[in-house]
Amino acid sequence: MHPKPILELGPKDTRKPDLIAINRDSWNRQTQSEAVLKEPPCVVIEIVSTNWEEDYRNKPLWYAAFGVNEFWIVDPLFTIARYPKRKNPKIHEPTISIGQLVPSRSILVEWEYEFESFTGKDRLKSQFFPDLDMTVEQIIAFGAGI
Repeated sequence: MHPKPILELGPKDTRKPDLIAINRDSWNRQTQSEAVLKEPPCVVIEIVSTNWEEDYRNKPLWYAAFGVNEFWIVDPLFTIARYPKRKNPKIHEPTISIGQLVPSRSILVEWEYEFESFTGKDRLKSQFFPDLDMTVEQIIAFGAGI
């Protein structure tokens, strides 16, 4: 059994995403006794907790630069009762934002994500999981153990 995958974004820069989806051939090619991935997974999913600034501001930059094609930010708002001041002020209900990697219009970065956000009964739209037929409510309820 492999340990939790680590993405090696650069010689001194690694990340441990909450979830990833990776092609089996790529996984087998890259991993032996440790799971240090030097090639981008197909999808990275981050679940927002009290570090929302990092999830919304920094991680899209890191994963875009690494070449991850699809980046999900799942913001279940589970931490609101305990940390009411530690949430994205633009998110008022559980939200899943799915970003697709596109060439950047900015001269500062080469790649960035174009995000589409989903709430409530919205059906998720993923290029990597085209047959996914789930709503935000269903995913949040599953995560909450409902």
